[in-house]
Amino acid sequence: MECCIEAENFTELTTSALGKAMNYLFGVWLAKRGLTTQPFSAEKYYRSAPDAADMEIWVIPEKAEAKK
Repeated sequence: MECCIEAENFTELTTSALGKAMNYLFGVWLAKRGLTTQPFSAEKYYRSAPDAADMEIWVIPEKAEAKK
């Protein structure tokens, strides 16, 4: 599964935007679907336009175990 992030510049991408995306992905999106992830993630940084910085976060989702 991949999550894409875009920001105005690389500094904004690797600080504020990345933190917000990670909080949403792990704290909201996966949890609402009863998912967690395997202990793996990858990041890909690139430029889609001269005035933007982009990043993809890759994770391997799996069903969360029910808490006992």
